[in-house]
Amino acid sequence: MTEQPRDSAAEEAPSKKQRNKRLGCLLNLGLIALSLVLGILLCEGILRVLYPMKGNQGKLLEDLPDDPIQYQLIPGAEAVYYGAKVHVNEDGYRGEPLPDATDENVLRLVVLGDSMTFGNGVGERDPYPVRLAQWLSGHAEGWEARSANLGVPSYNTEQVAIQLERKGLPLHPDLVVYGFFVNDAAPKGTAIYWSRPDPGLIQSLSEGSYFLRFLQSQVPQLVTATRKSLGIRARSEGYIEYYREGTESWRNCRDSLERIRNACREADVPLAVVLIPFWVDFKNYPWADCHQAVREELNNLEVPVIDLAKIWGEKGVNGRKYWIDIHQSHPTGEGYQLLTDTVGPFLEREVWPNSPLSTEFPLVGEKKSELDPSGKNDQN
Repeated sequence: MTEQPRDSAAEEAPSKKQRNKRLGCLLNLGLIALSLVLGILLCEGILRVLYPMKGNQGKLLEDLPDDPIQYQLIPGAEAVYYGAKVHVNEDGYRGEPLPDATDENVLRLVVLGDSMTFGNGVGERDPYPVRLAQWLSGHAEGWEARSANLGVPSYNTEQVAIQLERKGLPLHPDLVVYGFFVNDAAPKGTAIYWSRPDPGLIQSLSEGSYFLRFLQSQVPQLVTATRKSLGIRARSEGYIEYYREGTESWRNCRDSLERIRNACREADVPLAVVLIPFWVDFKNYPWADCHQAVREELNNLEVPVIDLAKIWGEKGVNGRKYWIDIHQSHPTGEGYQLLTDTVGPFLEREVWPNSPLSTEFPLVGEKKSELDPSGKNDQN
């Protein structure tokens, strides 16, 4: 009779030890989790002090839900976009509008594209459409060039085709340049969080976290490995998927490129395409296959094309030197000057001799670059 309580007590002792052990493990896990959270918050605070993110103010875009273009720049908008002041003219594109097509001594340049053309985070005179017009004017013989920057952040190739038909060709251009970026083959509807009101909690947190943006920009290998371990496709892999044969995204992209080519031919306007890369180290460019697919398609369409990643990779250029800040991989004004000094001679070599431009707007030959007075443009 007296031994039963002892057995019960003996059984209860290990049970208490197990509970205490489990409780200790949970407590340790909680402390580790708390330490991680506090560490991330500390890093977030330090980054916000040392490397403030370029802010955004005002509304730049308006949604057009029943329109195939989906959204556009708001005519007359004044905003701060990635820290830079942006003015949208009354015709609905960034910068000064083109004058009336009455002066025969003015080459009218229309430039299409996405944010790489629009110019995230740089001033009004920094994007390459403005600089390219300056380059042409500096090489002109008895004429000057003016440009219309029709780039809109996150436009894909289909939206660019619509932009050309609605706004580009009515400007009566003498030359059309399309700055193709690798995500232009993506489906329409890419969200632009900071240029629209009420982006949503999750998007705001992911886009607004200095720590997450720092990791994404500075340690891409770690981010890629983490995404793979979680079963999330890396960004480079995602873009490559857009160019797979038989996919709807690549079919739509090819159809839109042909649509752009056909629209320019019908209007008797020369067209050239510039493959603008991600601004990384170009020696082992992750999206080289995507660029090759676009080059081959444009060669089939007989459209002059220049691949900047290929050219700069051969010269040893590291595009990361031209980021506007550690959070944003769009180029600085110096980066756009490098782009201009590469594209200008390409237009002179590949477009002018094969079009009426050679007689209507003759060029006097290459001059030395403002960025590199030697004229060699060898940047390491």
